[in-house]
Amino acid sequence: MQRVVQLARQVAASDATILLCGESGTGKTVLARAIHHWGPRVNKPICVVSCPAFSPELLRVNYLDT
Repeated sequence: MQRVVQLARQVAASDATILLCGESGTGKTVLARAIHHWGPRVNKPICVVSCPAFSPELLRVNYLDT
């Protein structure tokens, strides 16, 4: 868990789009909000998207900009 928090704090400082993957109930939303809180955009809105209903292609095109 310490490694996860360490990495989350590290990516919080970046301007990258972050995709958190994992099973239901593992704390992805909690971690997303923590990363937002630790980052430079803390005073701006956060958009957390629950992805199970979306196809991988739709996610890639609309959220990951690749």
